[in-house]
Amino acid sequence: MKKTMLIFVFIFLVFTVSNDTHASEPSRSQNILIINAYHFTYEWTLEQNQGLIEILKEKYPNAIIYTEFLDWKRFPKASLLDESRQFLKNKYRDIPIDLILTTDDMGLIFALEHRLELFHDAPIVFSGIIGSTAIDILGDSKNVTGVYEEMDPEGVLRLIAHLQPEVKKIHLIHDTSESGLRTADAFYDALNRFGLDAYEINNLSHLSFDDLLLEVTTFEKDSVVMMVSYNSSIDGLIETPEYFGRLIASTSTVPVYSIDAFLLGTGITGGTFLSGHLQGQELGKLAIQILDGQDADHIEHVNEATVYTAVDENQLRRFDLDKDILSEDVVILNEQFSFFETYSELVLTIEIILGIMSLFIFLLIIGLRKYRLSEKKILNQKNDLQILNEQLSSSEEELKAQNNALLSYQLNLEHEAYHDALTSLPNRNFLNQHFDQMVLSSDNQTQKTALVFVDLDNFKYINNTYGHPFGDRVLKVISVRLKDFKESTFTIRLNGDEFILLIPITQNDTEACLFQVMNNLKNLFLRPVHIDDQNIRLTASIGYSIIPDDGQDLDELLIQADMAMYHAKKTGKSTYRHYEPQMGDKMENDYILVSHLRKAYENKELTLNFQPQIDSKTHKIVGFETLLRWHSPELGTVSPLKIIPLAESSGLILPIGQCVIEQAIRFTLDMLDYMEDPFLVSVNISVIQLLEATFVEDLIETLASFELEPAYLQLEITESILIESYDIILGKLMRLQAHGISLSLDDFGTGYSSLSYLQQLPLTELKIDKKFIDEITQPNTDYILIDSIIMLAQALNLKVVAEGVEKEFQAKYLEAKGCHIIQGYYYGKPMTEKEIILYCKDFSVNKLASLT
Repeated sequence: MKKTMLIFVFIFLVFTVSNDTHASEPSRSQNILIINAYHFTYEWTLEQNQGLIEILKEKYPNAIIYTEFLDWKRFPKASLLDESRQFLKNKYRDIPIDLILTTDDMGLIFALEHRLELFHDAPIVFSGIIGSTAIDILGDSKNVTGVYEEMDPEGVLRLIAHLQPEVKKIHLIHDTSESGLRTADAFYDALNRFGLDAYEINNLSHLSFDDLLLEVTTFEKDSVVMMVSYNSSIDGLIETPEYFGRLIASTSTVPVYSIDAFLLGTGITGGTFLSGHLQGQELGKLAIQILDGQDADHIEHVNEATVYTAVDENQLRRFDLDKDILSEDVVILNEQFSFFETYSELVLTIEIILGIMSLFIFLLIIGLRKYRLSEKKILNQKNDLQILNEQLSSSEEELKAQNNALLSYQLNLEHEAYHDALTSLPNRNFLNQHFDQMVLSSDNQTQKTALVFVDLDNFKYINNTYGHPFGDRVLKVISVRLKDFKESTFTIRLNGDEFILLIPITQNDTEACLFQVMNNLKNLFLRPVHIDDQNIRLTASIGYSIIPDDGQDLDELLIQADMAMYHAKKTGKSTYRHYEPQMGDKMENDYILVSHLRKAYENKELTLNFQPQIDSKTHKIVGFETLLRWHSPELGTVSPLKIIPLAESSGLILPIGQCVIEQAIRFTLDMLDYMEDPFLVSVNISVIQLLEATFVEDLIETLASFELEPAYLQLEITESILIESYDIILGKLMRLQAHGISLSLDDFGTGYSSLSYLQQLPLTELKIDKKFIDEITQPNTDYILIDSIIMLAQALNLKVVAEGVEKEFQAKYLEAKGCHIIQGYYYGKPMTEKEIILYCKDFSVNKLASLT
């Protein structure tokens, strides 16, 4: 029993070890044999092998593939097959073949006949055989499957019809081999399906190759060549189909089509081709199924046509055929290269990469720029810190110097804020800031202070005549004089030509002190200002208010002093006035009068009267004085003594004066018709008119416009000219005289007179003021002052005019003393132009009494 058990265990162990040993041995690689009846140089055979091997190697990379070429197509002899059988028998005696693959009909026949003898009865998979031929060859053979070679000649016919619809004839070329005849039959079958009457068929298989080459050069344009399975000519010439195809296509006058793919690139135009590569791939797929263990008899044969349509673009261009009408699935050989179309995906990829790189570079540049800016900022901050450190490390002396410079700058700013830039005098800001300390401090409570407002008379005419820079120099000189005025404690330039002085006054004798101080201040302007060989005579109108009598508020005191100055200016200028409360009312009345005067000028309410002037010797009329009259509807008759000051203060004197001159000229022109002897028309001229820069030119132009000789016009000026801008006016008077205009000094003896100035002025006469004539109250009495004036005029070779003569004895006295011209009510009152004309017509010495 034990012995039996031991034997059983031994047998089990041997069996187990044996199984393990076999299991551990590596499996044998598959041996696959490919039999090709064609030579390996045939494109069709080569493509099948390539497609087949691609598929096999994907699934069975370790498979051993043996390839044999019988070369039957070139040498179809039985002896060749016997030699091949014997060779293969010896070669594969010890090699077990697992699968036989054939690529053509003779290959299949050879495999079927010899597989049992030579190849261990391996299963067979065929390709490259037309279906009907394959069925005949196979008979009842077992363990065989395959891929039928289904050509598509009908597809070629469709291509021809699409590309060349004008074609009517097809020239068919094929060899007379079994394969060639079968292919030709397949073409005819396709033609039947396509429509037998569609094309006329011309079969050229009976021609020798030389005759064939000649024939293809004679074809008409409405035909094409169809070349199928041409491996040898009827006259025994054997070459590759590519060789025949290249010669035929190059000599043909019409496009050549085919169903053999290996003819593509030889010069044919195109066709529908069996793809050896696709055939090989289908063959490989069936082979894999068998290698995977399936029975060949249970695998269906593949009937689908492995074809594709292709054209050669070089031939399309040669025969002017349009490739754009072809469908997208047509393969185009020798297609003109389009880089973008060929490498569109690559271009797109490169563009994306370049875009990403550009973005990266852009971001990198921004990053670098930010880095550099940050680096620069850090460097600047470092430099700033270094500078700050140097500043903080500066010496105590430097800090003191900087502090002193700052204090100096602050003092300069304060000085500029509180001092006038032109004269360096304190300004209005200084007065506002320090008024209380200057005037109202406790130390000054025991005395009074005069706030004096000084305004230069007619200063604007200096600016207009000499220019503002010259005027500024004049102001500097006046500023020094006012600052040095010893009675003043503070001198301030208010603005322009206006100054403020603060003058302490003793309370014991206020009136006497004020009289003395104001006269001294007025006389300060008597001395001319000498600049650039020019002697500028100035006067000033002065107004003042008393602190604390008139108030203690600065603004109120300034207004009061300004009012007083205004009244000083109205009463003849070059004088002073103390503020009085009624001045405000008077200014308001003056404002109303000015408003009425302006309206009177605009409404032409101002008129002229004319008073005759009589020669004391001949008792003839020798002239007329022009006198302004104002008859206001609201105010009644307004005195000329009010009209002129109002016109001067308001600026209306210029337009009114021009109007008076023009009316006087018209009057003169009218009187030429009534006066036999020469005469003068006198017009009173304000100093403001004379100070106008263009007064002389305007007057000469006005005379010329009326065509009146200047010799008929005489201008009367007052003595105020001698003390107001004398040098400016003297030049203008000289120019007036040069133009033939006479000049008369009016109201002589009532103002400031200087013999030296009388000698310089280009005068023609003096007028004795009426107040001196009024002193002649009795006949046969001498009046020394009048006699002196007449003697002075005679010494200066000037005519003397006495105005305001009302009595006969006054006229007689003046005539006796040598007065040349008499004017007054004794000879005639001021009259209108119409009255003057009547007066001149009826004038005689005997009628004087009735006229007066």
